[in-house]
Amino acid sequence: MAYPKLIKFDTPELWHDCRFRHLTASNLPSLFEEGFGSEVELYVEKTDPAYRAQPSMAMEHGNAVEDFIAEQYRRFTGNRIEDPGKYAVAESAEHPFLSCSPDLFAWHDNELINVQIKSASAFSRGEWYKAIPARVMIQVQAEMYVLGLMMTHVPVYFGGNEFDVFEVEYAKDFMAAIINRASEFWHKNVLANVPPDPDASESAKAALNHLYRSVEKGSSIELDGDELRAALAVYAATSEQIKALETEKSRISNEINAMVGANE
Repeated sequence: MAYPKLIKFDTPELWHDCRFRHLTASNLPSLFEEGFGSEVELYVEKTDPAYRAQPSMAMEHGNAVEDFIAEQYRRFTGNRIEDPGKYAVAESAEHPFLSCSPDLFAWHDNELINVQIKSASAFSRGEWYKAIPARVMIQVQAEMYVLGLMMTHVPVYFGGNEFDVFEVEYAKDFMAAIINRASEFWHKNVLANVPPDPDASESAKAALNHLYRSVEKGSSIELDGDELRAALAVYAATSEQIKALETEKSRISNEINAMVGANE
């Protein structure tokens, strides 16, 4: 099996610039509402080089313990590992807008495989054993596709005191669906400069605030009057429903307090 072709950069700035021009494997879960960010945020991230999504504390913790987890993986499996470098990027030959930055490679049963390092809370351990999280599955399938590898090991450090390794094989049909969705987003949204429909997430709100930050006060735009009125009507009705539910919630809370107090 041919060793994956990698582009290696000397600085994080050059690495980020390269990733800006691609949909990376770690970006793709957001297109299926399985990522840490929203589709709108991903759009802004790929169309505005000034925008950088802020890493979560969990992501920063994961980056901080990567070397430790890599060493635990080597000891746990006995596999020989190879570090592709901190600022390495692989680009898909068939779909050049897709790329990935592999964590590690390993030799398993004389076969080169991908290794994607993860850390997770102790509370999520049971869920991992039921099924690997969808966001991780989407990411590693995309990595295998770009790298031309058929297997990924996912070493996971649970809650800082438990460790295990999960094995994922390449799934061609699963990846075909990912490619179709990624291609649609890249060509119809990113390259066409057309924002996707927003969702209710805070990341979408932050991205939209950034996207329209340069709109001048007093400027005007043309809107579809009927569409705007319909949206405002739904907003008003939803606000009234929330208000009514909050009132009912307070009433039930007071009723519970009264019952508890009467039985003390």
